[in-house]
Order: sequence, then structure tokens, then C-alpha cells
Amino acid sequence: MQVFIDIYAAVVTELICEWLLGRRIIPFDQFPDILVQALPQPLIPYLHDA
Repeated sequence: MQVFIDIYAAVVTELICEWLLGRRIIPFDQFPDILVQALPQPLIPYLHDA
């Protein structure tokens, strides 16, 4: 389980940094949905709708 958390946290952090630096053009209102859709299956029961 920890490996899924580590990977998701690393990817989300990188995506947020790229977005803030303007390297990823993602509308602000779509950003949360993208993060939820990217959740690995094993983490969904713990993080989705928490």
C-alpha cells in the first residue's frame, strides 16, 4: 500500500509544480477532478470522498 501512496504523492506534487510554473495548462476548475481520476485503485477507498 505504501508504494501506491508514495507514487501518487510524487506524481501529484510534480503535476502541481508544473501547473504552477505554467508547464501544464489545466483549467483551475478541472484540476481537482484530474487528481481524483488519477487515484490508484487501492487508494480510492481511503482518499475518495474523504
